[in-house]
Amino acid sequence: MKFRTLSALVLVGFIAVGAFATPISYISATTVPTSFSPIGGVFGIGELTLSGVRPLIVHYTDGSQTPFQGGSISLVADLKVDASSGGQVLGIFAGGTLSIKDSGGNDLLSGVTSSLTLSEVFNDIGILAANGTFKATSGSLLADFGYENGLLYQIVFEVQPGALNDLSGAFAGRSNVSLAPIIPEPATIGLLMMGLAGLAAYRRKK
Repeated sequence: MKFRTLSALVLVGFIAVGAFATPISYISATTVPTSFSPIGGVFGIGELTLSGVRPLIVHYTDGSQTPFQGGSISLVADLKVDASSGGQVLGIFAGGTLSIKDSGGNDLLSGVTSSLTLSEVFNDIGILAANGTFKATSGSLLADFGYENGLLYQIVFEVQPGALNDLSGAFAGRSNVSLAPIIPEPATIGLLMMGLAGLAAYRRKK
């Protein structure tokens, strides 16, 4: 009887994992105006901004897409540490905001940026790449996004001026950016469910 109860709880856990699978795979925008100022932000030593009216595409896990023509995206990240070395740019960003709106200015997805790492892909060529995390807090797409924690990735842009040694000067460019929900691994959730089931069986025995 105890084994059946334990098995049933574990099965319910795995069903719950499937039930909470997010419909949205990722959201993308291209050639977003990007700029960096070496002064400003929460820490006062710099601020990276991606902001502009750009076509947005919401990609779903079933392969379908929803385009938002005339939508806008705004991503702000505050420079915490300039870890550039040997002429290779490396910046650690924390804090800031994320906002995605449709053409009417309605909130699609908003939140706060948790962390962002910006690095120079090739030295002295001026191609930068960034990735990080954010926490989604509101918006009409929040339910379909599924999880409050998200991943910022595929942020790649060529900057002007092209030769950078550190983050002591301003620069500008255009970025491609994607963001996706961070989905807990099914195996991890399954182990958690097994642990909870075991605890329930133990408490029942007591």
